[in-house]
Amino acid sequence: MMPLRGLLPALALLLAARADADVALSLGSRVGAGYNSNAYLDAAVLPAEGEERAAPLLTVAPMVQLSLGPPASHRLTLAWDGELRQLVDDQTNNESLLENRFLLSYVTPPLAELTLTLIGSIEQLHVRQADDMGWVGGWGGLRVSRPLGYSVRAVVGYVADYDHYASGASASWELAHRLLASVTVRLAPGLTAEPGYTLSVVQADPHELHSTQHLGGLTLRWDVPRIPLELEAGYSFTALLLPDLKTTTTNKGRASGRTDLVHGVRGQAAVRLTRWLGLFARYDGVLGSSNQEPEHYARHLVLGGLAVEWGWQWSKRPSAGLQARPATPAKPATHVVELEVDDAPEVRQVAAVGSFNDWDATKNPLQRRGRSWIGRLELSPGRHQVMLSVDGVLRTPDGCPALVADGFGGVTCVVTVER
Repeated sequence: MMPLRGLLPALALLLAARADADVALSLGSRVGAGYNSNAYLDAAVLPAEGEERAAPLLTVAPMVQLSLGPPASHRLTLAWDGELRQLVDDQTNNESLLENRFLLSYVTPPLAELTLTLIGSIEQLHVRQADDMGWVGGWGGLRVSRPLGYSVRAVVGYVADYDHYASGASASWELAHRLLASVTVRLAPGLTAEPGYTLSVVQADPHELHSTQHLGGLTLRWDVPRIPLELEAGYSFTALLLPDLKTTTTNKGRASGRTDLVHGVRGQAAVRLTRWLGLFARYDGVLGSSNQEPEHYARHLVLGGLAVEWGWQWSKRPSAGLQARPATPAKPATHVVELEVDDAPEVRQVAAVGSFNDWDATKNPLQRRGRSWIGRLELSPGRHQVMLSVDGVLRTPDGCPALVADGFGGVTCVVTVER
């Protein structure tokens, strides 16, 4: 922890010394209550043994993220998030869970329309009940993304993942090599679909847990236009194929030559009340089975609560490209956003697009003034995505007050107009 705490300010100052430096800091936390149930026997999908559990749940999940560098250039991100869960019941074996994740990523600027992302992470989970159990691990890899037109982005990558499990007096480990591929498709304004597939080859100790894993899934995300509501839903299917070792040897009741099937369903809704305060509701369900009855696994988690977020950005670049000021007194419920693209004589068409006009480049064109383009928008109170379409290519306006991920490996400018 101490080296990381010292590294963050040092990297921030180093990058801030550059003329085009950008620094973005995000802090947040979720506090919630819900219900968690576990009902499982000794199955390969859950390395640690346990008994049936079902109880109310309290959770606290803080996070911090620091990004360095302009969004369209070399960008370094350091992040930490944690979660503390506590089951609340009348039993003597109350269960608590503590999870920590540290992440470091580096994104290159596009080269021949390819963007390379290098990622490394260290994760730790500790569960305390009748006896201690948990795991620690880390993973790292690279991803290559490329846009396939305005509404489609493809991602391929490789990840190496190592995990060490411990439960009472026993321990096990696994090393996985994962090949992944996904496609993000923009279906409508604010609505994206992400089908994906991952092939994993896993080496483990005990050796009976060697496996080949096929994971497929689909995620839908909808940032509802004109209202501060975000929805997400997903389904995943995992097939774990354990080899037939042609032996009667078993490990904790696990026989060789088996197939485990795991179905996962999840959903989440978030409502933003103010720029920094919101509400969230979440559901996670997992059902697992094996071709060797009666082994199975089931978990259901229902959670809801309060989300607090705060963001800060700093840049040495001029911010004259995007400015907001109150409209005339005749329209007190709107704000005027002024846009400008400097020194672009070769550009043929510039327009403002976003959630305010359904991403239609014909509704809010900018006007040429000499070598530049200028325009203005009148935005109603709320949260709006605002981008520039420059000869059909989306560009982030200079001086953008806030940037959010667009689901395509890039960012979208967000302008919030207070009432």
